[in-house]
Amino acid sequence: MSFTVLLEFQLKDGVENAPEILREVLAQTGAFAGNEGLEVLIDDDDASKLIVVEKWASVDARNAYVAWRATPEGRTVSAS
Repeated sequence: MSFTVLLEFQLKDGVENAPEILREVLAQTGAFAGNEGLEVLIDDDDASKLIVVEKWASVDARNAYVAWRATPEGRTVSAS
C-alpha cells in the first residue's frame, strides 16, 4: 500500500548553494527504489519555507530510504 510523507522545512538565510543541494537531494530521493513521486510546495509569502510531498510504494521502502540517508553514502552535503 502506498503512502504519502510531508516534510516541512525552512532554508537557512545566506546559504548560497541551497538550491543546488535541494536539487541533488530531491533527485536522489526521487531515484530511490520505492519512491513514486515528489512535489515541492513553496510558501507564497516566504520562499524559504518549503513542503516536500513524497509518495512511497510502502513503509519498508521509505524506511530503507531513511536508513540509507543515515549512511556516509546517503549523507546530504552540508550547506556552507
